[in-house]
Amino acid sequence: MSVAAYIVNAESKEEEAMYIPVSSESVFDSYWLSGCQKNDLSLVSEFAYGLEIDKNNYSAVLDELRLLKSWFEKKETFSQNQSLEIIQRISYLSDELKEIYNQDKFGRDSIVLCVG
Repeated sequence: MSVAAYIVNAESKEEEAMYIPVSSESVFDSYWLSGCQKNDLSLVSEFAYGLEIDKNNYSAVLDELRLLKSWFEKKETFSQNQSLEIIQRISYLSDELKEIYNQDKFGRDSIVLCVG
């Protein structure tokens, strides 16, 4: 299994094709959740079960992703390669969220993403 983001309420082929890989389930459980627990990140930890993101909560998710990324950048107990891969995935997910909700990537503001 893996953790990924996709549009729940897709209205076009482009939206249906939207798929953002986040993490393998084992990496998420071992690393991401550890960071969420250490930093009290309730929204990102919900990725384990599935979290719907929309225009009302995306900025709070972005804030938690920034904190988690910062934590991984400082963390030295994980391998450098593992941390770098996670940091890259967090950056990619954050960039996509910004494009969808700040820059109106799909031309509508009612996009609902599920990350899980």
